[in-house]
Amino acid sequence: MDDEELNAYGVLLELRHKKKTDVNPTAPKHLLFNTFLFKQLWYLQKYSYHMVGRWTKNNDIFSMDTIFIPVNHANSHWVLVAVRVGAEAGTISFFDSLGSRLKQVPLTTRQWLMNEAKDKGKPQHEWTIEHPYCRQQENADECGVFTLVHMDLLARGMDHMAMTKSTAYYRCRIAAELLAGCLRGQG
Repeated sequence: MDDEELNAYGVLLELRHKKKTDVNPTAPKHLLFNTFLFKQLWYLQKYSYHMVGRWTKNNDIFSMDTIFIPVNHANSHWVLVAVRVGAEAGTISFFDSLGSRLKQVPLTTRQWLMNEAKDKGKPQHEWTIEHPYCRQQENADECGVFTLVHMDLLARGMDHMAMTKSTAYYRCRIAAELLAGCLRGQG
């Protein structure tokens, strides 16, 4: 999968979430970034907060319950960063269908969150980094499917381990949802 497919699916996740919060204003709040956030944040193999500082001018990320950041690591493998924001502390979860425990992506995310708090005049949070176990992909080209399904499940408040069907099933479902322009479920 490429950026455009992941970003289009992210837009559908946002639309579904907006419908849910319109009906239930007390529902958990999510913010889904597109795939370009991390590319700009880690620009030319260097941390570059100045490249993304304005991306949140209309969103208070610290008022969100969960922030989703799809990342194309080394321009060859999709992973998901899900940030759970708490009042004083939060969790940065790094989901990788290859099972790696990469440090650069979650550490860069933590630095971004600290810079965001400073830039927006918010109190600093304590950020815990975790690498939850997730189902492993069976081949070399399903990482985008895993990233999108994990985003979908987490946005619906489900356990990411609920991904129990074949990746072929999820790939077809994602394609059908993209073509239909809407997602199933609530989230």
